[in-house]
Amino acid sequence: MYAGTEKRPQTEQGNGFMFKAWRRKREIRSAFSRFLTQDQVDAVAQTPAKLDFTHSTAWLHCLLIQVRDDTPDDTQRNITHIVPICLNNDGVIFDLMASIQLVGFGKLFRSNKTQEEHRHNGLNASNEILKTLGSNTRIVSFSGEIPYGNFGEDRRFAFTIGPPKFDRFMAALLETEWGRISDVPPF
Repeated sequence: MYAGTEKRPQTEQGNGFMFKAWRRKREIRSAFSRFLTQDQVDAVAQTPAKLDFTHSTAWLHCLLIQVRDDTPDDTQRNITHIVPICLNNDGVIFDLMASIQLVGFGKLFRSNKTQEEHRHNGLNASNEILKTLGSNTRIVSFSGEIPYGNFGEDRRFAFTIGPPKFDRFMAALLETEWGRISDVPPF
């Protein structure tokens, strides 16, 4: 069964314990189903205490993208354009929060390309996003050895990347004019 398709358990006592356990397994399945085989997802869901919360690092070229969010319709319309552009350029959308997306291009999932090819894919995505959305978006681009893994703890976590000193990328994004891209030097 895939994430979210299993049936909700019934409890005679109504104490919610079985529901909480079912919900936790569903969250685990959802978090990992994009990255692991179904058998691997099932194994992790059965024993979540064995989740590894250590981090590894990999070279990634990242885009921190913000779209205009004057109204909820603006946000939805603009994000709808960004997602396929990033995916078509072999990007992985690690985080999407409101009008901001964090996208990575690198050896984390697609190891048959060079760093330069991944950087080129990121730049292609940036150019296509700017061409499509114009002054409705702004982008910060950066590269480096970036930690990735399960961030959080066994009850609430996300498989994502954790660029060090993330505040400097957010500051650069907010200083970037709409319709432009800024490149932050490697760390």
